Amino acid sequence: RLVFYTILVNRIYSKRKSLEEALEELIICKNSMYDSDIVDIAIEVLSKEKIERNAKTGLSFPKHFLMAGYTTNALGYGVNDAVSKGPVPIFWGGDAHVKSGFSISYQRNIFHARKVFAMDWGLHTGIWKSRDKGETIFTLSLNPVLRFNAVRSRNADFFLEYAVAGPTFISKTKVDNVPLGRKFTFHDFMGIGVFAGKEKRIVGGIRIAHYSNGNLFPQNDGVKIPLTFNLGYVLN
Repeated sequence: RLVFYTILVNRIYSKRKSLEEALEELIICKNSMYDSDIVDIAIEVLSKEKIERNAKTGLSFPKHFLMAGYTTNALGYGVNDAVSKGPVPIFWGGDAHVKSGFSISYQRNIFHARKVFAMDWGLHTGIWKSRDKGETIFTLSLNPVLRFNAVRSRNADFFLEYAVAGPTFISKTKVDNVPLGRKFTFHDFMGIGVFAGKEKRIVGGIRIAHYSNGNLFPQNDGVKIPLTFNLGYVLN
């Protein structure tokens, strides 16, 4: 069977760098044999004209932004349960429940496509109160964040975001008598947000989140974070 693999990488870092420094499109282009399958690989370079056209779409991709968040279980854990317990779970829950919290997050863009997709690195820290005993938990995480710009308009860009397996320090190994494993765990979150304003410098959003160690350790009951309301500012 003849299989074609195409990889498109089209990244413009900033106006400070020349177009030649942008990553090129790769269409894999070498014949090889594996289990009687022929894989055909081809290499093609993006033209300067195409790179310039992609860079001048006029669409906003913030380079970096800072947000503060307030977490509360006043509206319950319905959103968490809907995406973690349905017929097709797309997120995770947790046996330990957070009642409230305050968080600070910073995100910096490292890649974006022409219109929709972007990837950020994020730094996130939070202080949480548990639901049952009011215990205080501190977390510090480094997150890869996937962002999908769903709707764009003149004064607002709406997006979906999803972050998985961000390495995290957590200050407790047991919360409300729920064993969490070790002080190394992972941070996941998903949510919706918007960049708004004339220059789209205001960023806001709503997230749910989860901490667990991915079964790296025998005890992995996880922490469920309810709705977090974020508000921040685009720094670039």
